[in-house]
Amino acid sequence: MLGHHPIYSNGQEGGYEEVAEALIPLMDKHGVPAYFNGHDHSQQHIMKDGRHYVTQGAGSLTHTGFQNRDPASFESDSPGF
Repeated sequence: MLGHHPIYSNGQEGGYEEVAEALIPLMDKHGVPAYFNGHDHSQQHIMKDGRHYVTQGAGSLTHTGFQNRDPASFESDSPGF
């Protein structure tokens, strides 16, 4: 599934609870294995409850540093894809 705002994120903006409340039940119902988003200006891969949450918002401007909200398999605040 694709969206703009992250459900889970360790970036400056963090996750959006209202997005989680709206989408997680739908993803559970339909067996969606991954959610891809931008918005946070970083790259992240968070695995939660058997689902991949991938943030790719580092195409140009990036924000430095991360918060420790959710364990991440990968985090980068360098520009790239």
